[in-house]
Amino acid sequence: DPGRESGPWYPFFHLRNEPFWHLHARLGRESAVAEMERATSERTVETNVSHASLDPLLHALLLDREASVRLRTALIDRWFPTAREAVTRVAEARDGEHSD
Repeated sequence: DPGRESGPWYPFFHLRNEPFWHLHARLGRESAVAEMERATSERTVETNVSHASLDPLLHALLLDREASVRLRTALIDRWFPTAREAVTRVAEARDGEHSD
């Protein structure tokens, strides 16, 4: 299925291989999550995974406004270089909505 990897569950699940991303299984689904090799569908992930959490140090860093902006800039530069201006405008507009 060519569109399978474009769903949000795909990176949500596969980030589990990164040391900063921690998947938490639904109660009783721990072995299913441990055995999952792929995120074949949104339903598969939702059935087995309760939520994800960030490494506490990364979470604390993201709460720092300056560090968060620097990380966002680095991610945009790396993953969206041709759409840098548009993505930055969207991110800045979002910031304006949450700047209380």
